[in-house]
Amino acid sequence: MREVGQRVVHTARRAEGIELLILNRKGEVIFAEENPAAPALDRLRPGSAIVDWPDGVSYLVGVAAPPQRAPYAELGWTVLVRQPVERAFAGARALSHATFVFGVLAALVFIGAAWPATGRIAAPLRAMASVARRIEAGERGLAMPTFPRQGEISQLASAVDGMTRRLVAHETELEARVRERTAELAEANAQLATLASRDGLTGALNRRAGDERLAAEVQRAGRSGQALAALMVDVDHFKRVNDSFGHAAGDTVLREVGALLGRAVRGSDSVIRYGGEEFLVLLPDTDAAGAAALAEKLRGALAAECGQEIGGVTASLGVAAARGAIDAEALLRAADRALYAAKAGGRNRVCVAGAERAEMAC
Repeated sequence: MREVGQRVVHTARRAEGIELLILNRKGEVIFAEENPAAPALDRLRPGSAIVDWPDGVSYLVGVAAPPQRAPYAELGWTVLVRQPVERAFAGARALSHATFVFGVLAALVFIGAAWPATGRIAAPLRAMASVARRIEAGERGLAMPTFPRQGEISQLASAVDGMTRRLVAHETELEARVRERTAELAEANAQLATLASRDGLTGALNRRAGDERLAAEVQRAGRSGQALAALMVDVDHFKRVNDSFGHAAGDTVLREVGALLGRAVRGSDSVIRYGGEEFLVLLPDTDAAGAAALAEKLRGALAAECGQEIGGVTASLGVAAARGAIDAEALLRAADRALYAAKAGGRNRVCVAGAERAEMAC
């Protein structure tokens, strides 16, 4: 989790006082780079707000919560990005102060010179006011009118035009910063999605995300009437690997198996770490024959490529397929029975569950 925070808020951002925090569903901080004492944050809603913190500093806080249907939404995590208000609005405040001072001075100068020439300057002022109202309404690319024959008015118009351009430029910069913060929050949410749905060792989907993917594929097969196949893959004698070579070697084997399965399947397929040394592969739009052919290729590749540093490992595979209205649990039970038939038959082989009867083809 700390690595995610460091990716999102890099060194340049930390120098500007920008910090990333992650809250649980109770509003408690579960990740922060500096472990700050936090105020009551449970009432914050997605968006941005200025919040007073216990350290006496006011912060501009951006809040993002995961979409309700995201697979990690039930974790209740909320991502916050905060920056001290003094830093966030330092440029705008300095420019506003300078504009105010200059405006007061300009007004005083103008009042002193205006009385003798009220009629002569009324029209230019109305023209400037008209442009100012259009700029206030949100029009961009406008410039103050020029008055070459009226020196004081021309200078004032030029000064106001320059300040207006700087204010517009600063507003554009602030909008760009808001977009940048939004992108950072989106990246943080994407990283959280990966943490919530992926197995940390192998990179395959974890069991919870796998169950959700299975339910979605069963529904899709029911609508389309297409077949759905399931492969159960189990590394043979994995306990012996751990006992003989250590758990680090066992972890390496599992990473290699997960990576090989991920490379071998289609983008529409799913590789799930189902438990321990067992993986589940879901193959949409694939019948038993197609799944069996792929399983045999996987078996050969696993034996040839995985665990070579410890003399190689093998795997047993169970195949089951169904079509149309599918019972997900029944499909997994059939694949599991086929897997155990492969192990009982000597391991390093593929067995296919029969389509209609409790028979196996190995």
